[in-house]
Amino acid sequence: MQTVPVGIIGASGYSGLELSRILALHHPHVEIKLLGSDKWAGESAARRAGLPGAAGKLKYAPQDRSAELARECAVVFLATPAEASLQLAPALLDAAVRVIDLSGAFRLRDAAFYPKFYGFAHPRPDLLAEAFYGLPELHRTPKGAALVANPGCYPTAAALALAPLIEAGALDGSHLIVDAKSGVTGAGRRAAEDYSFAEIDGDFRAYKVLRHQHQPEIAQMLAHSAANWNAGDLAAFMSDYARDSLTSYVTGGHVQYGWQPLYDHYQAAYFAPGKTRDSLTFEEVRVRPLTLDLALCTARFVLHHGGAVVASGPFTLLLQKRGDRWQILHDHTSSDPK
Repeated sequence: MQTVPVGIIGASGYSGLELSRILALHHPHVEIKLLGSDKWAGESAARRAGLPGAAGKLKYAPQDRSAELARECAVVFLATPAEASLQLAPALLDAAVRVIDLSGAFRLRDAAFYPKFYGFAHPRPDLLAEAFYGLPELHRTPKGAALVANPGCYPTAAALALAPLIEAGALDGSHLIVDAKSGVTGAGRRAAEDYSFAEIDGDFRAYKVLRHQHQPEIAQMLAHSAANWNAGDLAAFMSDYARDSLTSYVTGGHVQYGWQPLYDHYQAAYFAPGKTRDSLTFEEVRVRPLTLDLALCTARFVLHHGGAVVASGPFTLLLQKRGDRWQILHDHTSSDPK
């Protein structure tokens, strides 16, 4: 059986390690010829990754030699940070080696997005135009493609779930909220306080709110499905909701949908006969624009009664500009412990 010689650079990270096992154990049409890793340089793949057969006999090569050793490969997977992929990919392409990059180095077509979402100016915008966004369930990679940009985890989940609905006309793609969550391994294999067991056990947090690099990626992926797709938005702590009957209110772990139920809730809790309505104030209000007509507001509410604070807590609002006024689409409110 004819096999394709492949290499993996960055083989000791979570993505590279899992890819090594998939190819070695489950892909009969490839032969791993190169495993690159500075961390495990000189050690065998059998000992470190448990790879069987010929793949297990390979020794990890340091990254500074990987590009040279990759010349015997037809395809090289880059399981490296975006900054490293930017250095490695051009050299491999110049050597006529095809590249499948697992980082975000070549996912976006517009180089202007990179400073904001990735923290660097893209040095090779010419390669952005050449790179093929490799999500085979939606777009088969054309024969002869030299550079494939592997999609990120959130965009893959969002695109595969939403694209068929948008294309079928079953979903309005003009404004979408994706409520996505991932494990800590999605941040890569590294030692840092934020990723230690004591910090993350039992925790749940939003990260890179309003600046996550997958925001424009999701928008780019869904643009082919609907001409009216607006700017993408990925904030890991938002719920899926829509206007009017699907307007949502979340508090205390409970969700209410629809304007009328929310109205009835406030009426019963604060305005019914015999109820004493507390004085409401807002503090620490911060608003950030998402698109031309969408904005995110975070703040704190405080309920006063007779000079005493009876309730307080943080809340998040998503607002949309309709006509000449802003309206709330989503309200997520929490109460401070008493």
